[in-house]
Formats: sequence, structure tokens, C-alpha cells
Amino acid sequence: MFKAITNPRVLRVLLPLKSLTKGSSYKFPKSIRSFQAPLFVQYFSSEAAPSAKPLIQDAYDALDSSNIEKAQSNFQAALNLIAKQSPENFEEKAQALVGFASLSTITGQPNQAIAQLQQAEQALKQSDVEDKTVASHLYYLMGRNFREIENYDEALKYSKLALDVQKQISSEEGSQIGLMYSNVGAIYHKKGDLEEAKTHLVKAVQCFENEVSQDDPQLSFLTYELGQVFLKKTEFEDALKYLKKAEKVLKTEANVRQTFSAELHYHLGVASEGCGDLENAMEYYLNAYEIGLKPFEDPADKENIAKLMEAIGMRMMEINQADDAIDPLMRALELYREIESDNGMNVALVCHYLGLAHASRGDIAGGIQFLEHALELKLKAFGEGDVEVGFAHQSLGASYCAVGKFQEAIEQLDKAFAILRKGFGEDHPVCKETIETRNQAASQLQQQQKK
Repeated sequence: MFKAITNPRVLRVLLPLKSLTKGSSYKFPKSIRSFQAPLFVQYFSSEAAPSAKPLIQDAYDALDSSNIEKAQSNFQAALNLIAKQSPENFEEKAQALVGFASLSTITGQPNQAIAQLQQAEQALKQSDVEDKTVASHLYYLMGRNFREIENYDEALKYSKLALDVQKQISSEEGSQIGLMYSNVGAIYHKKGDLEEAKTHLVKAVQCFENEVSQDDPQLSFLTYELGQVFLKKTEFEDALKYLKKAEKVLKTEANVRQTFSAELHYHLGVASEGCGDLENAMEYYLNAYEIGLKPFEDPADKENIAKLMEAIGMRMMEINQADDAIDPLMRALELYREIESDNGMNVALVCHYLGLAHASRGDIAGGIQFLEHALELKLKAFGEGDVEVGFAHQSLGASYCAVGKFQEAIEQLDKAFAILRKGFGEDHPVCKETIETRNQAASQLQQQQKK
């Protein structure tokens, strides 16, 4: 007889853990293990137990305690033993391969995990025993790893299979079925199907709430993803509700990655802004900025924080807070220069934004310096005919016009119109705006020459 258990300390594999937790992708502090969802592990009785069963069980126990080397050794020993003593024991072979794939998933090797899972799937088809528990885990991991390599069609197919099999295993709508719903919802989110993403993620939250407390870190992470979906649907009140639930993780857990913390504050700012609460939005944006100033615990965070700083600066400009846009944009520029040197594409874009921010706050001369540098960098990064170069010519021409350099303004605006007309068509609002500014500069130049 087999006995399936759902011990929350047994191996858990969930959602993008590396974006949430500090340190490596597989050694989790006990205080945040609940970010991961339980993966069923079989306890085997001695009635019909080939000698590989203890090895498989020991491997899962080692994986649960983050002893990766021991887990890998035992899974391999189990497969070797099966191949030598009972090569047609497809049931155990599938169990060992799924365990190996769990290990590959946790250590960030999706292609290897998929290859192992495909072997496991073949073994299951050859087995005389229908093991739905193993099948459910296999399909879930297959979906998870196809999602990691951005093959969302295959990811969705297997994740739906995992959900269907899990429903057959248990009618209780707890965290296990919630995990399957969350994976399907996350894939729909990646595919851009926000309505299906919302439906499945809401169901996932309901399932988790049947088993865990409202401030459980795992539930908080799930509500964060759901909040992002509502943001993209511009349903700001619901977005704010779920993002505030996710915020609890920041108040109860010390081991949260810098990127997650900063991004959550940023999204809370966007949701607050969407609800018309600019005061709280500004507070959240500034909190996100302050988090982004801290030393990096993981070098991989640098690019994410740079993008976030850029986004904060842009939001500040959109709500007419140009003074508050400067510091986040300068932080983004500093990080991008470290990542891609001074000639990179992102450096060029942020220089452009800084030029606009300085001009918006009345520092036209400072803005021109950034815009001239942005134009120089964009020409190198994008090429003369790219619309980004057209935008740079347009912004620089408007700034020249503002300080009375009308001839220089006309030259820049003529170049801008030639490029933007090809990219958008001359009836596009950006082209009409360019011509309007050019005509104003020409009129001012005529008046200047008459004096």
C-alpha cells in the first residue's frame, strides 16, 4: 500500500522563487520555505519494495533539507539500481526521474528538467500502475519548466493536465489544487490573456485561503501576481487590494529579495495613483527608490533595479513631479553605465529622459546637455533613421527653441520630421506636433532677424 503525504516541510516547488528569495535558488531559510508549495512524496511500505525505494525516499528527504549533492547522488543511485536489477520497473523509474527533474528545476536547469520529465512521461506510459500523484507532479514540473524557457503553449498544456489530474486525486480545494491553478494563471498572464489569468489566480487565492492564514508568505506572493494582473486590466481598486495583501510579506519576512521589495512598492504606487491617491503613490514610489539605493545582495538584481529606477522616474514625470524624477533617473543611469558602459542603448534612453526632466523643471540648459548627449548615443545605438533618433532630434529642437536658438531648432526639427514621418506617417500626432514647433521656431526666427 502506498501512503501519500503533504508535509509542508517536504520538497516544495513553486512560482519564480529566485525573484523572491535571497541567496541561491535552492537553499531557502526555514522562515521562507512556505513561499514554496508542497510536492507530494510517496512513503513506500515494505510489502513490494524493490531496493531502489529507500534510495528514492532518502533522495526526497535530502532535497527537502536542501542537501542537493546527497539528493542527486541518491536519485542517480536509484536509477542505476533500477537499470541493473529491474529495468522494466517503469513505475519507480518514473518516480526517480520526476525527483531528478525536481532537483533540476530548483537548481535552475529547465532544459535538463524537461528532458528528464520526458523520460519519466514515457516510463509512466509503459507502467502497469496508474500513479496519478506522480503524473500530477510530472505535468506540473513540465509546465513550470516550459514556462521558464518561455514556451508558453507547452507550459499551458501541461499545467492544465496537472490541474485536471490533481482534481482527480483530491476534491478538496486546498493548497495543492491552488498551486495548480496558480501555475495555469501565471502562464495565461505571460501569454497576455489577462481575463483567464485573473480567473485562475482568483481561484488559486481562494484555494490557498482554505488552508493558510491571510499573512502566509506563499499567499502573499500569489496575491502579488494577481495584483499585477488587475493593474494591467486597469482595475486599480482590486489591484490595490491584492497588492496590499502581498505587502504583508515585507512586514513579516526579513529574507525577501531587494528586487521584489522594490517592485512591490512601485506597483503599489501605480495602483494608488490609478485610484487617485497621489500622496500615497508618491510615498510608495519614493520607498521603491530608497530600496533601490541599497547595496546589491545579488549582482543579478542590478539590471532589474535599473529598470525599476527608470520606471519610477518616468512615472514621476507623468504626474508632473519632474523634481522627484531626477534622482531615480540618475540612479538608473549610474547602474546602466555599470552594466553596458556609456555607449549602451539604455544609457541613451535615460539621458533623453533626464533631458526632458531637467527641461520640465525649468533647467533648459541642463536639459540640453543631456539631450545632446542622448542624440549622440542614440545615433550610435539605433542608427540615423530610427524613430528613437527622431524623438531625440524633436526634443532637442524644442529645447533650442525655448532658449531662443531658433536656427538650430529648425535644423533639429526638420531632421525629426523626416524620420518620424517615415516611422508613423505625417498625420500622426507626433509629426503634427513637430511641424507646429518647427513653424513656431521659424516665425520667431523671422521676428528676430527683423530686429
